[in-house]
Amino acid sequence: DAAEALRQWATPGPDGSSGLVATIGRAAQRWHAEQQDLKDRLDQLVAELPDLEAREQDSDDDARALKEARAEQRMLEAQIGAAYGDFWISALERIGLLPNYSLVDDSVQLDVTMSWIDSDTGEYHSEAADYSRASANALRDFAPGASFYVGGHQIDIDAVEVGHDGSAIRTVRLCPHCGYSHDGDDTPTTCPRCGKSGINDVGQKFETIELTRVSAFVRRDESRIDDSNDERV
Repeated sequence: DAAEALRQWATPGPDGSSGLVATIGRAAQRWHAEQQDLKDRLDQLVAELPDLEAREQDSDDDARALKEARAEQRMLEAQIGAAYGDFWISALERIGLLPNYSLVDDSVQLDVTMSWIDSDTGEYHSEAADYSRASANALRDFAPGASFYVGGHQIDIDAVEVGHDGSAIRTVRLCPHCGYSHDGDDTPTTCPRCGKSGINDVGQKFETIELTRVSAFVRRDESRIDDSNDERV
């Protein structure tokens, strides 16, 4: 029964491994991969700053590019700091080891950096915010190129987390007859589910990624919409 299956899943075998241990291990690897990706993005951005600083006086666009890069730098530093300062229960919920309000569905996070120039002082400002959606809804709301409406602004999703050196990208083959998904580099000659051929065709091989985190960088004045079109969270 279900209780016995749960006990077997959580009880270590002779080698000390169990389904529970494997689940925790995968979650830990995912957390470390996320932090490594944030650090890599920050390092790359910091490496680009000297060139942006050298071109700051060339044009208004160059000056804005530098300010936006610095805003993104602050956002990444804040995300890294928040990850290491997370309350332990929140951290376990976020990586799926404890249930949260969505109970059965994973969530996807949207990181938004909004920038604007104060019309009175001419100073550049930016602020960061994040939003989450259950995975099923995120496939629609947070898909690359989708527009997300919140607080009177249209947020266009323009970046997707792909992991350290693209580690989150995986190859799958889809059966053209029943939709079965085969994960891995090996190529089955027939579909394990329906037994038909076609899954080994070149056109049935796809690179995919699990949607876990996306981001957007928007300018406040350009993203503002009428209240009548605002879909608030």
